[in-house]
Amino acid sequence: HVHRTRPSARTAGTVWEGLDPWDAGDALAVDLDRLRALWTPPQPPPTVVREQAAGDGSEGRLPANVRQNIEIVQRAAGLRADDVRRALTEDMDAISGEQAVRLNTEILPHVAQAAGALRGYVDRHGVEGLSSAEALVWAVAGVPHGCLRGQLLALRATLPEDVECMKVRTDVAADIPNLLAGSKPLRQLLQGALLVRNVLSQQGHSSFPTSSLAALRYERVRIPSGGGGPMWIEQNIPTSLRLLAEIVADTHTRQERLRFTRLAAVSRCMELESARRLIWSFLDDMRGSRILDAFEMFDSIDRRLLDEDSLREILSSRMHLQHMHDNFRLVQQSVESALPSVPRGTDGGDIFLEQLSTLRSTLSDAVDDYSECYERRLSAARSCCCLFGEVPPSSGPEDVCCLAQRTMLDMQKFACDLREELEVVWSQRASMRMLGDFRQGTAGVRARAWREVDTRLPTLLHTADPDLIRAVRGRMQGHAEAPTARSAAPSAVGKVLGEAEQSDDGPAAAAAVLPVDLLHGGPQGAYRRDERTGRWGRRHDGLDGTMLFDPFAGLRTAL
Repeated sequence: HVHRTRPSARTAGTVWEGLDPWDAGDALAVDLDRLRALWTPPQPPPTVVREQAAGDGSEGRLPANVRQNIEIVQRAAGLRADDVRRALTEDMDAISGEQAVRLNTEILPHVAQAAGALRGYVDRHGVEGLSSAEALVWAVAGVPHGCLRGQLLALRATLPEDVECMKVRTDVAADIPNLLAGSKPLRQLLQGALLVRNVLSQQGHSSFPTSSLAALRYERVRIPSGGGGPMWIEQNIPTSLRLLAEIVADTHTRQERLRFTRLAAVSRCMELESARRLIWSFLDDMRGSRILDAFEMFDSIDRRLLDEDSLREILSSRMHLQHMHDNFRLVQQSVESALPSVPRGTDGGDIFLEQLSTLRSTLSDAVDDYSECYERRLSAARSCCCLFGEVPPSSGPEDVCCLAQRTMLDMQKFACDLREELEVVWSQRASMRMLGDFRQGTAGVRARAWREVDTRLPTLLHTADPDLIRAVRGRMQGHAEAPTARSAAPSAVGKVLGEAEQSDDGPAAAAAVLPVDLLHGGPQGAYRRDERTGRWGRRHDGLDGTMLFDPFAGLRTAL
């Protein structure tokens, strides 16, 4: 507002000095009449009068979009006003649990908005003129504490399942510290990490914080000044994580060898299969204690069970249930005051009162169960922090849960990095074994010989390489079942080729015995080679190989 503008404390020596407060002179073109006109109050804006559309007059009581949503829910869930009113006043089993949940989530939020308009209409005209959606809303609004009763109906349907689910999740969360404390593979991994770090650093530490385990993939022994490049460093100075992965791989190999030795010993000692299985069921006690079982354990742990959000969710649910339990007496008093003349033991009042009493007891037990779950979750978070030697900044539940979640995240990240490094170690060792077999001549031995797929015709139709066309045509001059140069041994091929050339057919027989196959057999099956000079001569099919020829001649001959 213009009157709220405060003037400067002084004008002497400023740019404001000498300026007239009321007259600008000829320097400015000021319209004083326009400024004076602003002191006259302006005309109010015209009032927009909306014409009410012709209808039943329900638009003022319930908005159109709300009425449409309520009708959709009413048809989908099968809700009727009479059943809802009966469930709120006489028998809670008048509607199903699913209907009670839909009533709480879809209908009750609109009751407070439309209760006043509906009450005025019902007082003047009665309930006969209400639509189906309005009648459903009025069935809740016309009952004392109707919204609270509807919430109790929904709790009655969902509370047992929610409490049971919370107990199961709490049991899983409370078992996490016991699972970690009794895990032998976890202690083996931590022992390996401790050993590698102490040996490389020549310092006898007894433990490390979990946040430092992520640095294992970057830690190395001090690199000498004359060292090579990154490849030389990677091969000669491995990281701490690589050394730990090699320890894990060697330990796994030893454990599997021990297990196989036990299995072989049992198989040799007993001849009866049933006796072998019975003995092995007692001797196979390494399940759960092998070093690789630590990775499965970390995969099965859900760290969200110990975080701050899960604890806050339990606390919020417990406070909501406590609030409903405290307001329960309002419903019970309204029910007892509405049924003063109904004798005890009749269906009119005793059923609903018994259901209310049972629901109140269920609410009280649920509050206790949620309190117990809260304490057990908090105790599990403290145990996880103490188990890894982590100290929270304070004893507050938020700090404890935050530290427990971060600790579990660090351990799972450590297990993930170690698993990736272990895969690299296994891959490198497999490559070294294959290289050793290749040098010894034991690599490349075929277990079985598969029948060769005939690709001559597709190759001939799609290729533009003249050498490949010449090779395919020369192969198709022979018969289709002839062995290729790869499938036959060189000595056997030479022997058969010599016999074929000495026969009466000459080059044609040789071409039938050894067809040309650049795709599978290589170029050596196409031309002859002098054994003394090493020069290539004419082709086995008798053609020169450098003359112009019809590329489809062999195809026409074969067809």
